[in-house]
Amino acid sequence: MAQKRHAFGPGAASTRAAPPHGSWLSAEDTITVDCILTEKVPKELLVAIAKFLPPVDVKNLASTCREYFPVVIDHLYRDDIDSGRYRSVYWACATGCLPTLKQAIAVGASVNQYIEDPLRTGYTTPLLTAIDNCELEIMHFLLDKGADVNQPEQRVYCLAHFPLHKVLEAMAYGPKPDAQRDLINILKRLLTLGADADQAQLMKSEERCEETALTLAIDYPVPAEAFRLLSEDTHGIFRHKRAMVQVLVSELSDGNYGTSGIEAKAEKLRIMLKHCPPDPASSHFDTEWLDPCTALDLEGKLLLEVVLDAGYNANNLDLEGRSLIQRIAKRMKSSTVDAEDIALYGPEMIRMLLQAGAHPDLWCKEDDPEHNSALLLLSRINGKAADSAVLLLLQHGARPNICISTGTTPLHICCRYPEHIIQGIKHLIKHKADLNAKNSLGRTPLHNLCLGGTLTILKLRPWIFWCGMVPIHGHRTTVGGRLRFVP
Repeated sequence: MAQKRHAFGPGAASTRAAPPHGSWLSAEDTITVDCILTEKVPKELLVAIAKFLPPVDVKNLASTCREYFPVVIDHLYRDDIDSGRYRSVYWACATGCLPTLKQAIAVGASVNQYIEDPLRTGYTTPLLTAIDNCELEIMHFLLDKGADVNQPEQRVYCLAHFPLHKVLEAMAYGPKPDAQRDLINILKRLLTLGADADQAQLMKSEERCEETALTLAIDYPVPAEAFRLLSEDTHGIFRHKRAMVQVLVSELSDGNYGTSGIEAKAEKLRIMLKHCPPDPASSHFDTEWLDPCTALDLEGKLLLEVVLDAGYNANNLDLEGRSLIQRIAKRMKSSTVDAEDIALYGPEMIRMLLQAGAHPDLWCKEDDPEHNSALLLLSRINGKAADSAVLLLLQHGARPNICISTGTTPLHICCRYPEHIIQGIKHLIKHKADLNAKNSLGRTPLHNLCLGGTLTILKLRPWIFWCGMVPIHGHRTTVGGRLRFVP
C-alpha cells in the first residue's frame, strides 16, 4: 500500500514554475513549500490556510504549485493591497511590469495611493515611481486610469516633487537619455490633464519654495520644446519673468553648456520673451543684458539675436549713454578679446544691429574717445574684422567725415597708422571721406599719412589719384612735415 503523502512535508511532490507576474513574489528567504497536485484542495480552504501561513511560505507556494497559482497569487495581491503596503504596485511601476500592475488594480489597488519609498525617506505615488524609472508604458496606463497629475510626494527631509518636476528631471538626468521625445509626449498629457506648471516644490512643512516647473525647465538641460509647452501658462511666465531672465542670461554668459546647450538656452529665452515682450517706451537696456549681449562669442551673438527678435530697440542706450553698437566696437578694440572671436563675431553682430535699425553714428560725449561713434572707434583697430565693420557702417549710412571736438575724422585716425589699416583707408576714401579735412592743429589726413613713410604713400597712390588728388611736392617724414595737394 502506497504511503500517503502530505500536502506539506518532505514527502510531497514538487513542481516548480517561475511566476509570470514578476519577481516581487521572490522573498529574501528561499524556503521551498511542496504541495500535492494529485489531491484536490478546495480553493476556499487553500485561501483560509494561506491566511495563517507566513508570507514567505505563501509566496513560495505560489512559485512552486502551478495548479494553485491563480488562487494563491490572488490572495497575495489582496493581502498586499489590503495591508496598505502596495509592494506589488511599487515594484510594477519601478520595473515596468504592466501585468503585475493590472492585477493589483484588479483586486482594488488605487492609482493615487501613497506608497512607502524604500529608497528614500517618505512616500511616493505609482505615477511618480514610474516617472522616476522612465517607464513610459506604465505612465500612460496610470494616466488612463485617472492618476492625479498634481499629487506631490511626501518627503521628510527634502523637497517634494510634483509629476511635472519629475518629468523634467527624467528628461535631464533620467536612466533613458534617448526617451526625451516620449517624455515630451508625457509632459503634453500632464498639461492637458490639468497639471499646474506654476506649482512650486514643497518643503517639509509645506512651505513654498521658488522652484516651479518653469524655473526647472530653465535650469535643467531639457529641450526648448518642453519649456515652450510649460510657458503656455503665462501667469507663471509673468510671475517669474525677472528671475528667469537673470538665470538665462547668466547661464548663457557662462558658456559651460556646449554649443547645443547654449542654443537651447537661447531658444528658451526667445520663447519667454514672446510672452513678455519688451517695453517699447523704455529708452535704456536692462542692466543684466548689457555685458552678455555685447560679448564677442557665440553666447553674445545668440543673446543679441534673441533680444533684437523680441523687439528691443537697437538704439537703446546704457546708463552712460552708449549704444549697443558702440559697446561692440569698443570690445573689438579691447586687447583682452581673442582675435579669432573678434573676426568671427564682431562684424556679424554689428551687421545684426544695423539691420535691426541701429544708427551707425549714434554717440554722445564728443570730447571722450571712449564714447565716440562706432566708426571712430573702429578706425583705431587693426585687422580684417575692423575693415569689414567699417565697410558695414559706411554702407549703412555712417558719415565718413564725422569728427570729435578736435576735428579729428576717421580718416585722420586711419592715416596715422596706415601700414595696419590700409583697407580701412580705402573704404573711407571710396565713400567720399574728405582728404582735406583739418583738425584743430590744422592737419589733414594726408599730413598723418606722411608719417607712415614713402612706401605707404605708394601703396595708396592709386586711391589718391582716383579721388582726384594729385601730389605735386615732396614731403618731409618728420612730425609737422607738409604735403601739398591740388585738384
